[in-house]
Parts: sequence; structure tokens; C-alpha cells
Amino acid sequence: EQQYLFGIKDNVMNSGCTETNTTNCNNVNLVNTTNAVVCVVCAPGTNQMTDPNNPALTSVTTGATSMVGLVQSKDGWYVKLATAAGTSAERSVSSPVVLAGAVFFPTLVPTNDFCSSTGTSYLYALYYKTGSAYSSPIIGTSVSGANTNASTRMSLGEGVASQVAVHIDGTGTSNGSTTGGPPGGPVIKACSQMSTGSSTCVDANAPNPPWSRYLSWVRQRG
Repeated sequence: EQQYLFGIKDNVMNSGCTETNTTNCNNVNLVNTTNAVVCVVCAPGTNQMTDPNNPALTSVTTGATSMVGLVQSKDGWYVKLATAAGTSAERSVSSPVVLAGAVFFPTLVPTNDFCSSTGTSYLYALYYKTGSAYSSPIIGTSVSGANTNASTRMSLGEGVASQVAVHIDGTGTSNGSTTGGPPGGPVIKACSQMSTGSSTCVDANAPNPPWSRYLSWVRQRG
């Protein structure tokens, strides 16, 4: 069975879909962002965003042809989880965590052995407004031809991963990380406890600042 992750913009759908069965209104006015690719180092002539499902798009956040603009004109976005012939369908087995503009959630591809209760887990990290990668990488990059693209999915290894727990270091600290967080800011770690007994943590960069802070200060004279 195909599984999906949904990012719904409003509590009330705007499309006016008349429900005739239990599934026909699931994604009638949602943007399919499953195959959207965002390059952080783009070959000449390549747009920041390419998406075969939405070929007019050119960027994540900027201008009339951005994914943000398209999603805002609809009811939200959805992502189809992976399926492959001869393997079990990927599925989300715990709730997502939203932090500083990023959506983190683990998935599981079970083994085909009915006597086994394990499989391979993956971590997804998506921009919450688009269901795609952000204009700067959240969990790293991958090379495709002359482009370097922002990753949205990475393997956590064998076992069933727990819901992601997020750790944020204080400003100026590193906690052993080599990446993550804006320059001079806190380092973000997305961690899952695996059913094998191991614990896996991934360095991450959030699209927005992940800590509370003053936006302005006005001193009132008495």
C-alpha cells in the first residue's frame, strides 16, 4: 500500500471536493512534491528547483514560480514514500517533529521475511512550507552530474527508528559536530533510538533560527 506524508496548510480544505469514497479527497488540492529537486550548486542554465510534477517552478521561496507560492495557492503538499518491486513499501511509523522550519520524521522499509520484525530506517528532513528540500541543505547534499543537490532522505541503518528527538547546543558550542546550525549559532542534532539498541544522531541545519531571541528592544523613559 502506498503511504504519504501530508503538510496541510489550513484546517479547512479550500478545494470544495465532494467526497464520494474514503480516499478521493485525500490529495485533490495538494501539491505533489515527491520528485522536487533543489540544487545548492547548480550547473549553468539549471534552475534552483526542478520538479517533473510542477515543471514551471524555478525556485524554493523566491518569485512567482516558487514552490512556496504554489503551495500557498493550494491546500498544502504531500510526499509519496518509496516503493520498489519485490520489496515492502516504505512507511512512516511515528509522528513527525517540526523545528525551525524543518520537518523531521523517520520511516521504515521492513524486510520481506514475515518472521522478522526489523528492516531499514530512513530519516527525512523537509522544508515545512514546501515538502521539498530547502535552498540550503538541512541534512547534507548529494552529487548528480554537474549539480550538488540538497538531500531530503538518508539511511539510519538497520532497525526501527523512534520518533526524532532534537538537541540544540548553546551558541558557540559544538558538541563534537562538524556541521549544523548557522555560523556562530547552535548546533542541531536529530536523534533516533533504534530497535537494535543503538542510537543514531544526524547533524542538521534548520531553515530558520531554532532558538528564542529578542527581535527588538525599546527602552521607555519614565
